[in-house]
Amino acid sequence: MEKKKIKILLVFSKKNSRDDEGMQKIAISIHSTLNKSSEINSRLISVNELLFKVKSVEIIHFIGGPSLRTFILSFLCKKLNPAVKTILTFTNPIFNKFQLKFIKFFKPDIALISSSKWKKILSQNKINYKFFNVSGVNQLKFKKINNIKKKKLKIKYKLPLKKKIILHVGHLKKKRNIEIFKSLKGEDFQVVIVGSTITKQEYLLIKELKKEKIIVINKYIKNIFEIYQISDLYVFPVLDHENAIQVPLSVLEALSCNLPVLSTKFGGLPDILPSNKFNISYSDPIKLGKFFNKNKMLKLIKEKKKNNMKKFQWEEITKNLVSIYKNANQKKN
Repeated sequence: MEKKKIKILLVFSKKNSRDDEGMQKIAISIHSTLNKSSEINSRLISVNELLFKVKSVEIIHFIGGPSLRTFILSFLCKKLNPAVKTILTFTNPIFNKFQLKFIKFFKPDIALISSSKWKKILSQNKINYKFFNVSGVNQLKFKKINNIKKKKLKIKYKLPLKKKIILHVGHLKKKRNIEIFKSLKGEDFQVVIVGSTITKQEYLLIKELKKEKIIVINKYIKNIFEIYQISDLYVFPVLDHENAIQVPLSVLEALSCNLPVLSTKFGGLPDILPSNKFNISYSDPIKLGKFFNKNKMLKLIKEKKKNNMKKFQWEEITKNLVSIYKNANQKKN
């Protein structure tokens, strides 16, 4: 007799054919991997469809956000179907101080968090949480290559062969703090910024970056992993919590290609990727620019070590998610 599968709704705010947006890639990757499981039957739906599907499932998992609206929606789902379990992932939490006062009235069954900040906030509001990272990486694509392949790819993308490539991937807007790259000078380095094609781009910023001889690629690149593979250092300078997810995929993708990473202490990065275990160096916003000198950057590149990224494989993340789903489904309200 075939074992009954747990019916799950994965809720995401928007869908797009291109998967270069962080939360979207997470939702699609988890959904596709979950459906390989013999224990789970998952559906990826938009928020607008949610209330019409509540009664037919056992678990509702919100991938993006959350916001106060997400908390309220999960609360409504419980009212419509008292047996359903609700899980909120703090992928890119957006709240102001006023809104935070109300989350204790709309508690989900579980909140999945990846930073100490949210551990403290949820504890104060007596909300059940679990430290769990949902950001992953396809390690069959994002992997280290040899110097011969690297040279061929540099020629393919028309990048200088003798310079060290300093990379950043993400939204082309000032709130990402990418203007900091304008302070990086020197004949030994070439800054390359690959912009998201889903979000609106700030063309004046692009013009300013190009003026400083920064290469800006603002078109969709299907094999984006190749850009990581030909780079020598990945820099993540973001400060504003609304302008990246808690554990940015680009940082994981860089580490998976065995790139050293220089980053601000953003979101859940220090919690999920401690510098004593991964090839990542953290700096505060003021001092970040001080890394932009020849000797320090060459030292950072030279001292790179191999990262153990197994736990960030989508299969590993999904396997652990299945355990969370099963435990939640066994508990009675």
